[in-house]
Amino acid sequence: MAKLKDIIKYDRKQGMYVIASEYSQSSVDKMLREIAYETQTGYDLAETHAMLAANIVEPIRQTVPYAEMYSMFFVTQTYEDLEDNAIPVEDIPTVAWETHRDGEVMFVRANYRWTRPEFTTFDVGIEVAWDDLRFAGWNYLQRQMQYATENLARKRDAKAKDVLDNAIPAGHAHTVSGGSLTRASVKAVLKAAMALGFPMTQCLVNSGTASDMAEWTLPTGQRMPEAREEELLRNLYLATYGGCKFYVNPHASSSVLYFSGPPANTGWHQEKGTFKTASDVDIRKKIDLHAIYDADHGWYVGNAYNLRTLTITD
Repeated sequence: MAKLKDIIKYDRKQGMYVIASEYSQSSVDKMLREIAYETQTGYDLAETHAMLAANIVEPIRQTVPYAEMYSMFFVTQTYEDLEDNAIPVEDIPTVAWETHRDGEVMFVRANYRWTRPEFTTFDVGIEVAWDDLRFAGWNYLQRQMQYATENLARKRDAKAKDVLDNAIPAGHAHTVSGGSLTRASVKAVLKAAMALGFPMTQCLVNSGTASDMAEWTLPTGQRMPEAREEELLRNLYLATYGGCKFYVNPHASSSVLYFSGPPANTGWHQEKGTFKTASDVDIRKKIDLHAIYDADHGWYVGNAYNLRTLTITD
């Protein structure tokens, strides 16, 4: 059986822990070639791959894989176990004075303060019965570990979302009535942000809610470029609008859209320590024990003006 440390890896693009296949594509191809050689049959890559797949009966997954969402609003920083995670909080005391050309310069002292986000850690454990592994006929352990890492991503997202919700100023919480996402409501959010000097550059939206974009109408006499119309027909939503990139996720709220400017202007996602796994065997119960210990995580918003929400009401 493969070791946990060889199965689990962290995918920076997805922002979550994922399962690395126990066998690479090249090793599968090599095995199929060896089978073809031993049986003295001709080797056809597509056909033999289909035969291999037909003999591995794996249950169809009934849940949508979970991908971490709210990390997109933060810049990730990593720390060692004994490293200080202090974040400087800017103080702006500079004052300009109107004075006579012979007058003295008035000085104010520049300073800054520190804050240290609180860390949270998560873990998950799985018991795998030996008989389950014997009779499954497919990579049973890999599927279970995938569910486990997705649940860790859910826990991290819940903490990050709480930090965002508590940081967003009351005046930055926009609403739109009518039960659907309208072009006018999105335009109002983007316009308010630009007026303040912190334009919105990204948005997290539910994939179903984003499809409301297909119903958007432009002012009389205006039309979108053909490439944008084709994108809207193909995806039912626009990837970018008004300089803001829309990221769709089926696990995002169907009634609340989260907007922000560049993550570097928002806050930090601090990681301390490393992602660890451990395995053990219980011969009395005839089970394998697998534990996952996540790194310590902390979130901090340094500029709440860079965040906004749009809530859809009935």
